This record gives sequence, structure tokens and C-alpha cells, in this order.
Amino acid sequence: MFSKKSGTYLLGLVILISFLVRLTLFVQERDLFIDEANLAANIHERSYTELLSPLAYEQYAPPLFLWGVKASTQVFGFSEKALRLLPFAAGILSIFLFSYLCYLLLGKEAAIYPLALFGGGMVFLQYGTELKQYSSDFLLTLILLLAAILTRKKEKGWGYILLWIFLGSFAIWLSMPSVFILFSIGVFWVLDHKSKSTFIKSSFIASFWLAQFGLYFFLVLKNQISSDYLQDFHRHSFLKIPWSFENISHDYMLISSVIKQSGGHTFLAVLINGLLLIIGGAHLVRKDKKIASLFLTPFALLLLAGLLHKYAFVPRLLLFIQPLVLLLIAFGLACLFKVKNWPIRIAVIVLLLVNIFNHQNFKYLYEPYEIQEIHYALNVLEGKQTLKQSDPIWVHLGAVPAFHFYTKISPKKKRYSRLINQAKLLSWDTDYGQLYQQSIVGERFWLLMTNYFPEDKASVLSSFEGALLIESLDKPGCLLLHYEKQ
Repeated sequence: MFSKKSGTYLLGLVILISFLVRLTLFVQERDLFIDEANLAANIHERSYTELLSPLAYEQYAPPLFLWGVKASTQVFGFSEKALRLLPFAAGILSIFLFSYLCYLLLGKEAAIYPLALFGGGMVFLQYGTELKQYSSDFLLTLILLLAAILTRKKEKGWGYILLWIFLGSFAIWLSMPSVFILFSIGVFWVLDHKSKSTFIKSSFIASFWLAQFGLYFFLVLKNQISSDYLQDFHRHSFLKIPWSFENISHDYMLISSVIKQSGGHTFLAVLINGLLLIIGGAHLVRKDKKIASLFLTPFALLLLAGLLHKYAFVPRLLLFIQPLVLLLIAFGLACLFKVKNWPIRIAVIVLLLVNIFNHQNFKYLYEPYEIQEIHYALNVLEGKQTLKQSDPIWVHLGAVPAFHFYTKISPKKKRYSRLINQAKLLSWDTDYGQLYQQSIVGERFWLLMTNYFPEDKASVLSSFEGALLIESLDKPGCLLLHYEKQ
């Protein structure tokens, strides 16, 4: 498809742009959004030992990830960069590991398209520069796959055994969904080496993994899985038994989201990437059934866990499976590259380029990426030299975690700390109409909202229809209103 030199240059260009866009987003230091702020509060309030216990504020993250972030904050402080350093590093390392794995299995040509999808995909950019563990989930899948392939022909001595005991234990405590990949590696070992000796060694390694997972399950995971809040929150994200058209349609939407996440939501993207995924999987089964088991078993386990309501099909939770999706797409592309018909090859290239253009978000090299920018509101409030102590600041539930972080934890807290005494932190069951009725005529108050849905905003603002709006600020994910009761 390309000359050897041009393929190398093109792959290098995609790697460079993928790196630069992540670096740009990291340096921009967008404000922490609600889950990040809540996770930061856990890290700030707890010791390393206490981070082994289930987290507060409805947060869920593996212990080693929390320890890594806490260590970063102890060195660099509680800035956005320090908190996001580990996810950022995982995202950057994933670029190079994914490129190398593609090169190892297929060569440079097949790596260019899936790497462009990963390099510019919004979900990969977001979680690669955000205080959540999903970027490290992606990285751990790559590390485990690469280790399984590189050690395939190695002597199964004590060095091999100790390596896999360490890798498996490390993965379990750093990435919860790594158990899907570890189970698949066990299946791969059994199929790849059918000798009794290899089976005994594999069982010995797996026993250590099971012990680690059992400890992790009873310390952390058990409470998370049985959480009523989590089950309710994800109730629409579990698979259903396909015994009706409605259930089949529901499951199709969830399963197809895996393809949409990797390569775009357009019909063209789903069609192209879905076909490449199928072609790649079929090719792998024909070429090497043992390697196919390594790549395909996690999908079977994920489907089973989804049907049992043990794992939700939520984009961020599915990030661990994306290396496999992208690699299978690469396998499918490698098959198409073997077609000698030039019109077909040119048509494939055009479709791939269109899909990359539609899917990539390299625009963030020159545009800010903003989600819930509470600093706009805090700067306005802090800059009000005439801000009356009697004017309360009503902080909507969605803004409470970020308000708490920036006034009590962040290095910027000294700048905003004077706002604490005037803030009234509201809860999920606050009756805004009653709150307004309890205020007196002529009283002024501020309303601060972030992390809100349009219907939530409309419902809250309808409670103040009789009030005089003095001034307002409407920024990405942030709304600040100054009212006077009439």
C-alpha cells in the first residue's frame, strides 16, 4: 500500500500528533469535573492504607492507581497536572506500545489507521488526560498482551513464573478489568502448550492471581459490585437475555457502542470498522487459533459478565477492551491490503481517510477542551470586591465537589477561600422553590451550577421566575446567576 519509507514517515507523523494533542490537553489544565474532584477528595483525605478501603463520594478506583496519584500529589502538590500525571503517562506510553504491538504482529502499514483512531479519538483523549483509571486500563491490556506474545516461546522456568506472578498481581491491583485479559492468557497458555508440565506451571501462576483477586474482591470489589447506587446507575448498561426484539435491540446498541467508541459514531464508521473487526477476527482464527483465543476470549467473558449484570457496557468501563478492538481492526486491514485490485485498494484508503477525518479530534492542538469550568464563576465571585457577606452563594449539587476542591484542596484555595463562609452547599433533594420562598424580599443571592443537564437547569431556574436577574455568566459546563428577590 505504501513504500517502506513513506509508511515509516506516516506512522511517525501519527505518533507525533497523537503525543502532541495529549500533551496540549494536559498542559491546558481544564478544571476537575465532579468525579475527578470527588476522587481527589478521597486521595487528599486518606492515607495509603485507608485507600485500600471502599472509597467515599460514590467513587471507585483500584488501590495501585490511587497510590500512584497520591504519590504524585505528595511530590507536586494537588494541582490538576499532578492529579492527572499518571493517566497522562499511561496514555502516552500506550501510543508507543500499541504501535510496537501492531508492528510486531502485522507491520507498519496496518498500524497507521488504528493508531490514528486511538490518537485522535475523543474518549481516548479525555481519559488520557483525566483523573480516572481508564487510561491505565488500556495500558495494562497492551502490556499483558505484549508480554504474552513475547514470552510465548520462552523457557518456562522460574524466571518466567516469577515474571507472570508479578505482572498478574500488579495488573489486578492497578486495573480491575485486567482479570478478563489474565483469564484469556490462561486459556492461551493451556491451548498453546498442552504438556503436563506447562499446565502445572500455569496453574501455579494462576493460583497466585486468584489469591490476589480474592483479597482485592473482599477488600474493595465486593462492596462496589453490591452497591445499590452503582447497580441503579448502570441498570440500563447491562445486557439482557435476547429473547425479545426489544432485548435484542437493547443489546445491539450496547455492543455496537464498543465499535463506535473505537472508531466513530457515524454509519460509515460503524460499517467499516465493524467489517474490519469481523474480517480480522475470522483471519486470526484461520491463521492461529491459539493467538485468536488470546484476542477473542475477553469479548466472550465481557458478554457473559454483561448478561450476569457484573459488568456494565459504559464507554469508560470498556476502554480496557479497546486495544483488542483496534488490533482486530488492524488484522482486518492487513487482509484488505493483500488485495491486488488497485481500484478497491484506493477506495479502501479513501473510506479510511474519511473516517479518520470524522473521528479525530486533533483540533485540540489549537482549541481549548473544556467540560465543567467552574473557575470562570469562582473568578467572578472572588473578584467582586463589593461582594456582600449577606449574599449567599447557593452551590448546586453538581458543583459541590469542584467547589470543595478549589476552595479547600487545590493550590488555588487561598484565592477562593473567602467564598466558603457564604456558600450554601445544596443536596440532591433540595427544594429550590422552597429555598427561594424562605428568602426575604430585596435579598440578593448567587446560584452556581456545574455538571447539570438541560432539564435539570430548566427545573432549577423555574423556581426563580419571579426574581430579578442582575447578572449572569454562562460558560462551558458552568452557570453563575445573580438574583434579587422581588
